[in-house]
Amino acid sequence: MAKIVFIGAGSFGFTRGLVRDLLTFPLLESSEIALVDINKQRLNFARRACEKIVAQGNYPATVTATTDRREV
Repeated sequence: MAKIVFIGAGSFGFTRGLVRDLLTFPLLESSEIALVDINKQRLNFARRACEKIVAQGNYPATVTATTDRREV
């Protein structure tokens, strides 16, 4: 399983579009998506959007979010 880390994930449009596109590749559909941003509110919004993409596409990927880049 690949791990894909987005630093500055609160940039909602960029993160959402890229996650959606990456998960369409069979090799990446079971990835761990790790989101990092210093703004908790924007980070949580991006996390929920990514979780929705995973659920709607029925992908086996996982999504995590943190404000501390050392955790990923």
